[in-house]
Amino acid sequence: MRYSYIIVCLFLCSCVSESINKSTGSIRGTVVDNDSMLPISNALVKITPGGDSFVTGTDGAFEFSLLELGEYVLSVSCNGYKVQKYDIVINNESVSDYVIRLSKSNQGLTIDKELLDFGSNYSLTQLAFSFVNASYEDMDWTVVSDDSVRWLKKVATSDGRSSGVLDSFATEILIVEIDRAKLPIGENTAKVKVVSDCGTAEVVVSAVGVSREPEVWMDSYTFTGANSLQFSAQVISEGVPKYFERGFIYDTVSVNAGSAQNGVWVPLDYSDVADFSADIKGLNYDRQYFVKAYAKNSDGVFLSENELCFKTKELDTVCVEVLEPECIDFGQYYYLECRGQAKGCDWSKCLEKGFLLSTEAIPTINSYDGIIVSDDIPGDDDIFSAKTYIFVDGRDLYCTIRAYVKYHDYVSYSEPYIVHPNMNPPKLEMTSVEVVPDVCVYFYAKLTSRGIPACTDYGFVISETSPPTCSDIVISRYMYSTGLPVEFYGLAFITPEQSSEDWVVSLTHNTRYFVRPYAIQSGKAYYGNQMEFGTYYE
Repeated sequence: MRYSYIIVCLFLCSCVSESINKSTGSIRGTVVDNDSMLPISNALVKITPGGDSFVTGTDGAFEFSLLELGEYVLSVSCNGYKVQKYDIVINNESVSDYVIRLSKSNQGLTIDKELLDFGSNYSLTQLAFSFVNASYEDMDWTVVSDDSVRWLKKVATSDGRSSGVLDSFATEILIVEIDRAKLPIGENTAKVKVVSDCGTAEVVVSAVGVSREPEVWMDSYTFTGANSLQFSAQVISEGVPKYFERGFIYDTVSVNAGSAQNGVWVPLDYSDVADFSADIKGLNYDRQYFVKAYAKNSDGVFLSENELCFKTKELDTVCVEVLEPECIDFGQYYYLECRGQAKGCDWSKCLEKGFLLSTEAIPTINSYDGIIVSDDIPGDDDIFSAKTYIFVDGRDLYCTIRAYVKYHDYVSYSEPYIVHPNMNPPKLEMTSVEVVPDVCVYFYAKLTSRGIPACTDYGFVISETSPPTCSDIVISRYMYSTGLPVEFYGLAFITPEQSSEDWVVSLTHNTRYFVRPYAIQSGKAYYGNQMEFGTYYE
């Protein structure tokens, strides 16, 4: 009886074992690269139903066992590769072998944002996004944007790169910078693409443009002469709408929106270069000025927030004199050596020096018959000279010589010197000025030579600017000696207002004046040396 039980158990176990072997199966395989046929590690292999999964090793192998007979779906994925799915059937065979070939994916490039919204906040000009190389190989990448979008200023890494090579599974950050001054009013969008050999990613950039004043800043001024300067400024913001004109405005009073129309405008056209400058010449000497930069758009004129103040320099006194020339008669022509002296001249600032010749009038730099430029380098005596020949065809020589010095941005002249065998100009010397405070001023001078022919009139000329001429205030003289030298004096009163009396010469209080003697010979005015005085309160 016991033996029968054992036989029955053995039979049942044999039946169960046979039943198990016939109702389960296994699958195994290898995951390889479709191009190189090399094993792929870290591939995720999943089987459904059931949900079992397996991660491949360096050999790319995987295996699932004790699977019930039936239909399954095998899913294989790996970073940098396309997902592959296979329909498989487990039958009564014990093991099924598979070779899973994965193709590389072009979506190894991923980004963290698809939209950068700058909105209307004017201070917000930079936002960033990142992209990842999700492949197993290094990735070449470059940024592509629309160059016609002027407000999209820059798309680059923090160190300025807009292309490069990104390591496998590495991350790069790109900074997008916009120029709000160039944003058209309203909603604006632009696209930025990252193009790589692992695919392309796109980011939409949006920003709202709002009306904004152009901004300029007054940088500096630089003197180029006693009364000439260069102004420099820069555009901080082009504004919306964009400015079409920029420049400077200066005046002798502080410049503001209410008084700007009275100032001097120096307009300049638009330029995409932020820095701009202008050369200013011919300002009054010894005068205070104020200057601002400005920009103009269709909404109006906008002045710089800051204002600079400067004062032009005083006119340097350069006393130019013609010394006795050497004149030799050769019959058909004269040899003439002119000599001049410019006392008090800073020769490093002298642009040119020489002599002007005329046979009919007192020559100036703009009107002369002949000019002789001197190449001398003056010594301590400040004397310079030049030589020339004057053809007279047998006639007597008669001409006016005038020495000149171009100094800073103005010209100083000597008194005219007449060259004639029988003609000499009168000679005058200013000796002193005596100011009686709040009352009057006495002027003293000497006529050391009446000239040939003799001068017909002489006295004093006064002006607030140097040098005074006969077109300024003329004061008659009073003689107190008759023989040479003729000593004479003049008188002017210091009054709050000009007198209505014709014979009274009135000078105003608290004013600086220049005075020198004059003499008239043959209708021409000749002058002596100059002195300076002031009618200041005691």
